[in-house]
Amino acid sequence: MDRIHKDYINTVFKGNFARVYGLMIESIEHTGDNQQLSVLYQQINNSGHSTALPVALNREIVRTFIRIGILHEYSDPDFNTTTLDTLINLIAQDTDRSPAMISVVFRLFACGQYGIISNPVCGSSPQCSKCKLTKYCNFFNSPPVDQHQENISATKRLEQGAESSLSNIELLTILIGGNRPTISSRKAAENIYSRFKNLRSLAETSLAELNSLQNVGSAAALRIYSALVLYKRFVEESNLDKIIIKQSSDIFELFNLELRDQKQECFYIVMLNSMNGVIKQQKIALGGMTSVQVISSEVFRPVLKESAVAVVLVHNHPSGNPKPSADDIALTRDLCNAGTLLGVEVVDHIIIGDNRYVSFVDDNIPPFKRSKRRI
Repeated sequence: MDRIHKDYINTVFKGNFARVYGLMIESIEHTGDNQQLSVLYQQINNSGHSTALPVALNREIVRTFIRIGILHEYSDPDFNTTTLDTLINLIAQDTDRSPAMISVVFRLFACGQYGIISNPVCGSSPQCSKCKLTKYCNFFNSPPVDQHQENISATKRLEQGAESSLSNIELLTILIGGNRPTISSRKAAENIYSRFKNLRSLAETSLAELNSLQNVGSAAALRIYSALVLYKRFVEESNLDKIIIKQSSDIFELFNLELRDQKQECFYIVMLNSMNGVIKQQKIALGGMTSVQVISSEVFRPVLKESAVAVVLVHNHPSGNPKPSADDIALTRDLCNAGTLLGVEVVDHIIIGDNRYVSFVDDNIPPFKRSKRRI
C-alpha cells in the first residue's frame, strides 16, 4: 500500500476510485467498437470470476497509473503483482464491480488487448486526444520539450518522456552508443538508415548484412540485430494476447508482419481450444520461393501434444499473390482428411501475400463450405 498515493487519490479524485474507472470506460469507448466491448463486458460478467484475472503486460498498466499519479515509480520485480492486485481490489470495492471486470478495463485502457483495440488509449504512443484522464495526467501536463534546442540531447529528451520528438536516426544512435553517443555512433546510425530507408526494411535484415555496412562495427550490429529480434517476439506475443480468433482477418493480423516480406514459403499452424482461443502457434516447414513440403504427421503431432481441438493452417506466397495453387488445395484436402481421422478440426487455411490474404473458408474453396464455417 505504501506504493499507492493514497493522499493524492483522496485530494484529486476525492477518494473516489469510481471516477477513475468511469473516465477509463469513456476513453475506451472513444477508441474501440462499442458493440464488441459490450459483448466482452457481458462475457466477463457472466463468467462468475470473483477474483482479478492475471494481468498480462502489467508494466504497461503500471505506467498508466504512474502517469496519472496514483502509483509511485517502481523498480523491484515484485511491484506489479502485489500493488496491482491491491489497486484492482480497491477500485472493485469502490465501483461495485468484480475484480475480473476491473482487470479487463485496465488491459483495454493500457494494453489494448482482446483484439478490440489495436492502439490503446494509454499505450507507448498515448492517444491523449481520446483520453478523459488528461486533466490528472503528469505525462500530458508536463512542460513540452523543445526538440529544436541543440543543448537538449537525444538521450535527455528520451529520459524526459519526449520519445516522439526523436528521429529514427537519433534512436538508432542511442541504441548503438548508449547514454553517451559519439560522432561515430551517429555516423553508423546514418549509414544504417540510409541503406534501409525505413524500419520495415531494417526489420527484415540479417546480422551478416548489418556487419557488412560501412562504419558499423560488429558490436553495434549485434545490438541492433538483438533489438530487432526482441521487437519481432514482442509483436508475436502481443498478437497472441488477442486470445480469441473470431474471423480470418484475426489470423492475417497475427502473421502479416512476419510473413509478408519472407523470401521463402513458410508453413505455420495455429492451435485452438474449443472457444477458438489461441493455444500456440508453430512453424512446421520452410520451403523455397514457390513451394513448401508439408508432412501431415508434423502438422498434427504438436496439435495432439497441446490437446488442441482445432487448427488453422497458414502459409505465405513470396510472389505477393495469395491465390491458392492446385497443390495448396490438394494439401488442404489431405490435411482436413487427416484431421478428421484424428478428431481435430481444420477450420481454415490462410494464404498471405503482400498485405493481403485468401481464406479458404471465406472464399468457399474446397474442401470448405460456408455452412461449416467455425471462425
